[in-house]
Amino acid sequence: MTFFAIPSLIFFETDFLPEWDLEKVNIPAKNEGRNRWEDANSAEPKTSDADPQPQASSEPRDPLAGAAQGACGPDGGQQVLAEVQNGGQQGFAELGAGEVSPERTSLIMYCFPPGEPGAQGTEGSEPLRISFTMSDFQSLPLKGSGINIEPDRDDYVINLPVITLTNPEPQILTTTILGIPIRVRATPIEYAWDWGDGSSPLVTTDPGRSYPDHTVHHTYTMLDTFTISLTTRWEGDYSIDGGATWLPISGTTTTTENSSPVTVLEYTPLLTDPNNGTTGD
Repeated sequence: MTFFAIPSLIFFETDFLPEWDLEKVNIPAKNEGRNRWEDANSAEPKTSDADPQPQASSEPRDPLAGAAQGACGPDGGQQVLAEVQNGGQQGFAELGAGEVSPERTSLIMYCFPPGEPGAQGTEGSEPLRISFTMSDFQSLPLKGSGINIEPDRDDYVINLPVITLTNPEPQILTTTILGIPIRVRATPIEYAWDWGDGSSPLVTTDPGRSYPDHTVHHTYTMLDTFTISLTTRWEGDYSIDGGATWLPISGTTTTTENSSPVTVLEYTPLLTDPNNGTTGD
């Protein structure tokens, strides 16, 4: 087996990897039935330093921290090969692997020291090979990025802009694959607003802003009740070392959500006498 090193990362080309006994390392076929979601849509926990002998502390230990890049040392530990799949050319460029063929998958070697979650093996044991595929990503229980409408009221005025905005923050989810803790990060990259009045949807990378700096809005030109729909497209990456290193996930996924009904009315201005019809002397 040959390998080459990128600064801080170790890559293996699958063309040169040995044929491991997949049944021996209990890798399910086609990744079926292997994921166990633990904390969907949780805030990203703080990452603690990997330390095989942590000092006593009142702070809770991050259960996803502990893996380190490279082979396990003489103290043993679980060897893990994490797949970086073909679909993310952008991800390969970020990792410094350059151009790769669509058929090829790169692997990064990690070691879970003894005592860390997922550390079941010993030095010299067969490594686990894990991946997070596009279908895995698309099955995530993601929430939509949210629909906010301004002004905050029950009805809106015809021919005046209705302002919309959404939350551009990533979502963090955690799971385990073959006993290895995995952190998955989904980041919104595109928003498609359907205004519900038959007009063309607005597709943008801009999440919008509040008044008076608003950048995403729509003007209704007919009287009716409408439902605004937002489809958000997400890209993802995953980490097995508590967020120290993120590996790109091939492909994207989407969420779609609807607003409460938006009623558009027409108001007729009336002139009133501030003196209620009386005149002063």
